Order: sequence, then structure tokens, then C-alpha cells
Amino acid sequence: MDFGFPKDEPADKCTKRRKMTAGFDRKTVNHAFFRFSGLLQEAGLATIAEQKLAIRLEIDTRPPAGAGTEMHVITKHFPLSFTGYDLQSLFAGKLTALFCRSFTKGRDFFDVGWYLSKWKDLSPNMVLLKNGLRQAEREVLPQVPWREMLREMVLKADWRVVEEDVTRLLLSPADIRILSRENILRLV
Repeated sequence: MDFGFPKDEPADKCTKRRKMTAGFDRKTVNHAFFRFSGLLQEAGLATIAEQKLAIRLEIDTRPPAGAGTEMHVITKHFPLSFTGYDLQSLFAGKLTALFCRSFTKGRDFFDVGWYLSKWKDLSPNMVLLKNGLRQAEREVLPQVPWREMLREMVLKADWRVVEEDVTRLLLSPADIRILSRENILRLV
């Protein structure tokens, strides 16, 4: 697959072009979008040939230390394997985002609710969580357990903002009633 990077350019010039093309800058987390035409139809997931599969790739150029990784293999529509964070590390990353974000993002609460409803006894990778908080220059977890910190964040959140943010992501907007403050608190 060609992403538009000439093969005959010097390495340093090509690297610069890749960074510009992918949207890289001096941020800690950079992203790039990839769009694939025809792949959804080929996999039997779309009837329109022009429909594109869009993938947003995020790259943390300074990830906090302590993440656990595992190999993931997916064979549902076509074979794919990749190395990614383990479940506890993914959850720690989501909690770090929730604890450090300077504004209310409903998706954070939705994701935490999803994790805790699917895996009742899930605990975050504490090394990664503490390192993430430290890196974000937030207070490292006090002696208060993470569940109590999470409970406090749920209680303090403007739930109207949470619901507005999440409603636009739902296939059925009526499903927002499941994401109530009370339901999230039951899971915490």
C-alpha cells in the first residue's frame, strides 16, 4: 500500500514529509488518519464500494513507564495481529485521562462504565497509573484507593455535559439512560 511517500527521496527529507503528512508535531500524543477504499465491501461489511474504512492511529511519543503488553489476534473478517497494552494497562490509561483532564469529557465516564460493567473485578495497572499521573504533573495517587477517587469524580461531574457528549456517539440516543450517574456509581 502506498501512502504517498516517494521511495527515491533521502531518508531525512522523507522523514520530514512523513511527519508533516501524518500530522506529527511537538505534542506528546500525535495522530494520523488512514482511509482504505473498498476494504469494507471486500470484508462484506458494506454494499457501497466507495465507502471507506477510516482508522485513527494515535502515537504517544513519551508513554509513561510500566505498561504491560500482549499479542492480540483478530480473525473475524480478515486475519490481523498486533501488540498492544494489556487490559489492566488500557484501564490505567483511561483512568489517567479521566483524572488529569481539565474538562469534563463524557466519553471518559462512558468508557470507565464499560470497563467496569464488562470486567467486574478489574483493577488498573497501578505502576502505569502512578507514572501517568506523575508525568501529567498531577498529584500521584494519595493513600485514597483509586475507586474512591473515581467515585468522587463521578459525583463532581456535570452529568448534563457527560450525557450531551456521549449521546452523539450512541446508535440509539435513548440508550443514554443506561449511562446514569447512579449506574456508574454502582459499578465503582
